[in-house]
Amino acid sequence: MTSTRLDDLIESTAFSVDFVLKHVRRVSGNEALLPENLRGINVLDITGGSAFFARVLKVSFEWKDSQMEPKSVVLKVPRVQEIASPGLTNEEEEKKEDADHVYLEVAHSREVQFYSDFANRPNGLRLPVFYYGSEYSRRHDKGVLIMEDLSRFSTTVNILPGLTNEQIENLIDELARLVALSWKERSWVEPMVANPEEEQEDFIQEMRSISLELNRLDARFKPLLERLAPLYTVASMDMSSYKEDKYGFPAALVHGDLWAPNILWRTDENGAVTSKIGAVIDWQCVHAGNPLEDVGRLLVLNTTSAYRRANQRRLLQLYVEKLREYCGGESPLHEENVDDAFCAAMPYVTMFLGFGVPMYCSMPSVVRQDPKNKAADSAELLDRTFCFFEEVIEAYGL
Repeated sequence: MTSTRLDDLIESTAFSVDFVLKHVRRVSGNEALLPENLRGINVLDITGGSAFFARVLKVSFEWKDSQMEPKSVVLKVPRVQEIASPGLTNEEEEKKEDADHVYLEVAHSREVQFYSDFANRPNGLRLPVFYYGSEYSRRHDKGVLIMEDLSRFSTTVNILPGLTNEQIENLIDELARLVALSWKERSWVEPMVANPEEEQEDFIQEMRSISLELNRLDARFKPLLERLAPLYTVASMDMSSYKEDKYGFPAALVHGDLWAPNILWRTDENGAVTSKIGAVIDWQCVHAGNPLEDVGRLLVLNTTSAYRRANQRRLLQLYVEKLREYCGGESPLHEENVDDAFCAAMPYVTMFLGFGVPMYCSMPSVVRQDPKNKAADSAELLDRTFCFFEEVIEAYGL
C-alpha cells in the first residue's frame, strides 16, 4: 500500500498517516515529519495475519529527503482473531470469545502502562522508543501501540538451538536492572491491572487441558503430569503474581513471557547476530510479582537442559550480584532467599511450559516441520520440558 494523503487510513486500521506522524513528531521533536514531506509509505504485516491477539504492522516511510528519520515505525494493533474450536457449542464459543476479549483488554492495558512508565527514559532499559498507546476495547477500534522499528539493526533468534551463554548473561543483567528500577519507583504497582480471579481459574484449566497433549507427543509425560496436577491452582499463580511483599522483598516488575521471539539482538555490519540486546519486546503479560519467574522462563525454554543444570546456580549468583549493583550495594533479594523465590516461581513456569510446548511443536517458526529436522527439534524441546518437570516434582515432593 502507498499513500501520502492526510486522511488515508493505514491498511485495515483506524489510523491515518497524519495521526501516526503527529505522535512521532511529538516524541522526536522533529517538526519536519509531515505527510507532505513523504513520497509514499509501505505497510508490511509482520505477523502475516497469524498472530492471535494482535496485528503487527511495519510502516515504512519514503521521505522526499532521503536523510530523514525514522525510516519506519511499528504499529501493534490488538485484535482477537476468531478461530472456530471444534466440539464447542455456540454458547461455549461465545463464552470463549468473551474471555479472549477480557484478556486482551487487560493485557493491552498493561502493555500501554508499562511503556508509558518505563520507555523513553534514561533508565538503561533496552526498549523501543514509545510514540503512543491507547486502550483496546471490543467496543471500538482505537487500540494501538506505535513504537520504534528496530528491525534495521536487530533481529530475533529461535529457541532452538537456543541462546548463547553470553546472551543469557546479558539478559540476566537486563532483568536485574528492570527489577531494581521497579523497586526504586513504585508508582506503577497499584495501577497494574490484574487478571480477574475467575479468568485465572478458567486459564489454569485451559493450560492443564493443553498440557495433556504432551502425553501424545511422548508417553513418558503421563506419570509426570499426574504428579504435577496439584500445582494447577490459583494459589500457585499467586506465588508469582502479586503486589505485596513476599519471600523477603517487594513485588517487582515481571515481563511474564520471556522467550526468544520477544528478545531482539543487535546485528553487526554484516547482519550477523551479536550478544548485545537490541530490546525486550511484547509486554502484554507484564505484571507485579516474583521476578524469578522471568529467570525461570528464560533458562528453561531458551537453553538446553544440560546447560541449565550446569549453570543455573552460577547464573542465580550473577543475578544477585547485578541486583546489588543496580540497587546501590544492598538488595532485598540475595543469596539467602533467591532459592526460595526461584522455587516459588516453578509452578507458574511449569504451567506455561506445559501450555506452550505442545503448540510450539507444530509451529514452523519454532520446530522445523520437514522430515529431516522435526524429530530432533521436537525431541530437544520435549527434553527441556521433561527435565524441568522432574525437578519441580522433586522440589515439591510430589
